[in-house]
Amino acid sequence: IHHAYRERHASRVPWPALHYVGIDLVPSALRQAGHNLSNMASGFLGPVGDAWMTHPPIISSFCQTDLNVPLPFADHQFDRIACHLALNFVDDPLTTLRELLRVLAPYGRLVFTMFKPQANLASLCRSLFACARDGTDQHLASTLLRKTGTLREMEIQQQCRSFDAEELTRLLQACGVDRPRIFSSLADQAYLVVIEK
Repeated sequence: IHHAYRERHASRVPWPALHYVGIDLVPSALRQAGHNLSNMASGFLGPVGDAWMTHPPIISSFCQTDLNVPLPFADHQFDRIACHLALNFVDDPLTTLRELLRVLAPYGRLVFTMFKPQANLASLCRSLFACARDGTDQHLASTLLRKTGTLREMEIQQQCRSFDAEELTRLLQACGVDRPRIFSSLADQAYLVVIEK
């Protein structure tokens, strides 16, 4: 973002601000997202930082909503949608994916991640610990490691769903997606899926 905003500022051409809409069921997650975005400007110094304050490149809003119900947005409202590790935990992934595609604009892009079956988060935690730069990164890895058991228990109790690659492809086809790009991610413990509408 820093590099892109510097180029944008140097061009002196007025660009419309991006509108970021964050959604979550948990109010504290929405507050943290707002805090993170407001702190982003502190990384910019000098004229670029001043321009950030007078012409922000991102306008943000947040909405507390549940992915298990119809989204409170108009059809085709968003050019880009990112959904990170949430689809494993919804009641009906097919309905949720259809709803995400409903609010995605033509030629838009939906990117989502979801855990693979029997995801081994311990290997991911080891990777995070190995590259941890500070106490915050170490805390994140520790929290993830503690949740490994919770994820396995939720799978056993059928409180979350995961799909192998073939099942995921069939799920996406049921949504009308004919050419999804599916990649392995997060130390091979999750899928990263890219859908172009």
